[in-house]
Amino acid sequence: MPESGAVALPPDRDFIDESLASLEENLLFLQQLSQRPADQFLRSKEATYSAAYALTISIEAIAGIASHLLASLNHPVPKGMADSFECLFQKDILKSSGLVERLGQMSRFRNLLVHRYWNVDYAVVHQILQTHLDDFRLFAREIQNFLD
Repeated sequence: MPESGAVALPPDRDFIDESLASLEENLLFLQQLSQRPADQFLRSKEATYSAAYALTISIEAIAGIASHLLASLNHPVPKGMADSFECLFQKDILKSSGLVERLGQMSRFRNLLVHRYWNVDYAVVHQILQTHLDDFRLFAREIQNFLD
């Protein structure tokens, strides 16, 4: 039931499917970059900048999906990107509090990439590529499970 008492509209499956397809395309690219040894990755501006941009787009994709789902449920506007994941958890759309925490950290890292780009530690970007790409895929699976 929508929180505001208004009638909820179904989520736009085309938007979500297109967003998830774009996300998967970015994840495949990021996975390729993750295969580079850290020293090689860090010496390449092409690799570091590409990874930062693709990571930003991936984070934006999941945040956009989260915002869209919450809007379709007439949920009040979240306080921020990280809060949108918490709201999905509270609505039992996302099932793992650990995932929600990691996505919140990812959204805060996105803020660094976008707003304080001169302070980005690309070793951290490489570490994210090594350890957190599956978080995006878990998010996608949980969204698909909710929609199915």
